[in-house]
Amino acid sequence: MIKKYGFHILYTILIVIIAIIAYTILSNILFNKEDLTLELNVSNNTYKIDTSNHPLASLYTEPTVYTHSECSATFSREHAMVIGDSIAEGLTAYGVIDEQNVIHVRGRTIQYMTADLDKAIQYQPKMLFLTYGANDLLSWQGNVDGYINAYKNSIDYIRKVLPNTKIYINSLLPVSDEAKAGNKNFTYDDLFNERLKQFCEDENIVYIDNRDILQKSPDGIPYEPDGIHPRPFFYRMWASNMINNM
Repeated sequence: MIKKYGFHILYTILIVIIAIIAYTILSNILFNKEDLTLELNVSNNTYKIDTSNHPLASLYTEPTVYTHSECSATFSREHAMVIGDSIAEGLTAYGVIDEQNVIHVRGRTIQYMTADLDKAIQYQPKMLFLTYGANDLLSWQGNVDGYINAYKNSIDYIRKVLPNTKIYINSLLPVSDEAKAGNKNFTYDDLFNERLKQFCEDENIVYIDNRDILQKSPDGIPYEPDGIHPRPFFYRMWASNMINNM
């Protein structure tokens, strides 16, 4: 009887160990950890399990970053268009997306963007990506309710004149610490993005967060000298992010 009881204890311990191993492997994969080597300590012995060849591992890879020509070809093929301020201008300036697929007006803010829609109405894009940011932070001076209301008015108008177009909204980009120190209105970027994301959820619009891309500068310098406009590396990664969300 004692032997049988002891066997049940050992069997239970074995099941628990297997469950821990399975749970930890899945946790490593689901949270996309770079190091897929699992270390398990049992009775002061360390066992290493390589999970890099797990069949689910390939499902959690870094988003695709396309070449300039691939970005341009995709926007043309998908009949997609970007509309925005001087940030959008960088897409054409650096040869990432063709001019026909981008509308850009320097200094433009969301409440006046409808004035730029003639080209889009003529093109009839299947997808329209909006990108407005730094100018809005300066214009609205922390008035996030006014900003969101203006965004809603613009979206309502777009839906009226382009009823068959799917709308996407890009996040506001943060500026450098130096730019924020020079103008406190730039410090509202997180607040505006939080409300903009909620607005997109309410309106069933895809919200594309591009802020992390700025941290991927190959030399650690994400901004031009003005501390507001991203350097060239950003635009191909941004276009790729839009494509990955199509």
